[in-house]
Amino acid sequence: MRTVVLALGLEKGDLDRELPRVLDGIPDLPAQVLVITDELEFAPLLAAGVGFEHVPGAGERQAELAGMPYEEFVRGRLSLILAERPRPRRLLTLGELPAGVAESLPGNVESAPGRSVA
Repeated sequence: MRTVVLALGLEKGDLDRELPRVLDGIPDLPAQVLVITDELEFAPLLAAGVGFEHVPGAGERQAELAGMPYEEFVRGRLSLILAERPRPRRLLTLGELPAGVAESLPGNVESAPGRSVA
């Protein structure tokens, strides 16, 4: 895994539209990319050939049952997802990251091509 794409808080259809542009804008092959998303539509990810992990979105039952603020829940989930993986060369974001999440990640989070970091 060389690139991690954080695709959190996107509007319906954004991931399907924006993922090909992101993949075209980085030097890594799709097999070297991990997309972490709160979306439940996995078809665009499967079609792109990237790896992916799911984090429940704000307001979803699993996040509510965790009994902590959503920002803390996301930080914990991302920590678990990345724990046993090699440090990524780049961290990109497509959506708005919950407060404090970017600072808790291993490395600098950059905006994906054409996007700004929240």
